[in-house]
Amino acid sequence: MKPSNEGRGSVRVRTYGVERTSAFSDGVFAIVATLLVLEIKLPDPPLPGQELGAELVDNIPAFLGWLVSFVVLARFWTVHHHVVDALDRVSKHTIVWNFVFLGTISLLPFAASLVGTYEFESAGPLVVFALCFGVSAFTLGLFTHHVARAEHLRREAKHDLDRMWRHHILIVPAIAVVASAAALIHPAVALAVLGAESVGVFVWLHGPSVPG
Repeated sequence: MKPSNEGRGSVRVRTYGVERTSAFSDGVFAIVATLLVLEIKLPDPPLPGQELGAELVDNIPAFLGWLVSFVVLARFWTVHHHVVDALDRVSKHTIVWNFVFLGTISLLPFAASLVGTYEFESAGPLVVFALCFGVSAFTLGLFTHHVARAEHLRREAKHDLDRMWRHHILIVPAIAVVASAAALIHPAVALAVLGAESVGVFVWLHGPSVPG
């Protein structure tokens, strides 16, 4: 990461190559993905007369929790990759905002483990998971807002960055609140809300309306 000084008007801004920031971020995502899959426990040895299939059925809530958690993680990685791809250089502010986002996303395995442990017995674990989802989206929105405003750091214009940071700062936290309320109806409804938002973001990013 070679530092350089770039002018922005009369102010000299110290910048760095984006490679190490991108590699470190991917490493954090990889660790989080590994921790998520470790939450899937082997079924207990079946009791006499009890079939393995019944044990697996009992673990369906834990598996659904892992599945939605993994989709959510992939959703955040895809957006983060899209934003970082617009950067040619990073500043110290870019690095700080990136660490703030990574700090929140690293809590996802903890929230997912609550869902796996308590399954669908209460709304509490899903409320925590939705809160983690909303906070992660909010910090990703702050990071995206920084990149959208830092024209001296970008190698190309991505006109969808403004829509993206607004979606993550304004809309996704509201969706997280809706998911928390839905958990009071049934925890599976909350998972469905968060999963639907994540799939919607995939469609948005890979649709023809997103400028390259």
